[in-house]
Amino acid sequence: DLKKFFIDAFKILNKDGYFIFDINTFFGFDEVAQGSLNINLKDKFIAIDAFFEDKKLNTDITFFSETKNGLYNKEEGRVTQYYYETIFLKTILEEVGFVIEEVINFNLHSTEESDKHIFICKK
Repeated sequence: DLKKFFIDAFKILNKDGYFIFDINTFFGFDEVAQGSLNINLKDKFIAIDAFFEDKKLNTDITFFSETKNGLYNKEEGRVTQYYYETIFLKTILEEVGFVIEEVINFNLHSTEESDKHIFICKK
């Protein structure tokens, strides 16, 4: 599915168009994104639990919001993100036809190591 996504992105871009995206680094998944966060406000509560295992970050989100009659609605969902080595992504992007102009190391949530890579690709 990832290669098909890159093929579709390539197809819809104009000649010399740019495709820019970011990914989490291994450090970003393992040290930054993984863990729990709870936010408790007067009329709503959110719990986020993220677990990184087998190159997948599964993030479970539970949201409670108070209704007009004092009861609470509960909503739940899961987001799954996959870790890919940079060299693997570069190979697929080049196979599709992209020219990788730059991969930027970016520190969004950490000063220790880069937790993101920003890919700048040109058609």
